Amino acid sequence: MTVLGRADRVLERGGSWWIAARGPSELFIESRHRFDSLVLLVSSPVAPNTLRLRLDGGSRVDLQVSEAGRPQRVTVRSGKPHKVRRRDGHRSYVHRLRVDTSGGAPTKWTRIRPAAPCAVYAWNRETEETFYLGAELRILGSEEHLDADVFAARIGTVGLMPATLDADAQVQLPVGVTNESNVTWQRQGAVGVNLGSRWLRGIAGPEDEDGKPGPQVGPEGRRSLLPDMSPGAFETIMLPVQAPHEPGDYTLEIDLVYERVAWFASRGVVPLRLPIRVGEPQR
Repeated sequence: MTVLGRADRVLERGGSWWIAARGPSELFIESRHRFDSLVLLVSSPVAPNTLRLRLDGGSRVDLQVSEAGRPQRVTVRSGKPHKVRRRDGHRSYVHRLRVDTSGGAPTKWTRIRPAAPCAVYAWNRETEETFYLGAELRILGSEEHLDADVFAARIGTVGLMPATLDADAQVQLPVGVTNESNVTWQRQGAVGVNLGSRWLRGIAGPEDEDGKPGPQVGPEGRRSLLPDMSPGAFETIMLPVQAPHEPGDYTLEIDLVYERVAWFASRGVVPLRLPIRVGEPQR
């Protein structure tokens, strides 16, 4: 998926887009998937604010914002794509998303430029700039994509896994993932199947109820993005893991997550659980 817009009206910010306030802004979304509907996660830096959204020639959606910074889901619908293109033997669809807001707020951000080619050239690589922000939106995908029944999988080890780690140690673990659902796992916007992990305190024994260890320790680990996987496909995914700060007995729980929808464990898939003893950090 490719998203383009005028540089003075649309600013890409790590997977989401800032939309300039007061006046129409247009995003052109090109994808091999045709969006008859598009689900967005939208927030505003100010309240009250009125957001008006229209996809292609579909009906306009008016969103009343009563709480600044709180994301809301909104669905816009298209009558037909703005354009249809053919590139390298493939068809792609271009959708035009029009966004207008009644208000906004000056918002500072840091522009980081590439390193200067000349070592003696004096310049500022980082500069602070201001954008008159009316709304921030993230594209999640179509309704069909978000409702897809992806929650059937097998997660297993590939090769040897560590039984001990030093505190704060960072490792890459090879994890085998099989798509056992009847649909292809693919990404649209911010929603796709990723591999993630959590550290749980303690190691489950036979006397523990349901064979589960203790509560989660610290935040969730970094995600590993999966490629498109058809039903029955298998992939080995490298998962970055950092051990907890404090020594002790832990369980590393490795699970899949349909981003912005649900963890696979909450839908009945058994996660991979590895008992690991965390020792003193190396000096």
